[in-house]
Amino acid sequence: MQADWRAVERSPEFRELVRRRKRFLIPVTVVWLGIFLTYLLLAALAPDIMGNEVALGFTLGFVISAAQVFMTWIVTWMYLRRADRVFEPLEQRAARVATELTRTGREAR
Repeated sequence: MQADWRAVERSPEFRELVRRRKRFLIPVTVVWLGIFLTYLLLAALAPDIMGNEVALGFTLGFVISAAQVFMTWIVTWMYLRRADRVFEPLEQRAARVATELTRTGREAR
């Protein structure tokens, strides 16, 4: 039997999954992109500032570059933690509902 993807999409379980993912991903993406674009703009438009020594011979450009790497690791860790604790249970519930809708051929609640 073919799945009724529109019914699955309308199910409260699937909508909750999408809503929770967006609520996490959009702010994280905006913050990460903002910091990354600031770094790129500083590197392109203010190389003299990026060359200033901050501490122990490290330049501001190096510190910000290292912060980008660490921030990527932190965001990845945050996503994996959220995926295990929040998204995975929601995915399983949405999958059960999708299976039930497909098996019975009924409309979402």
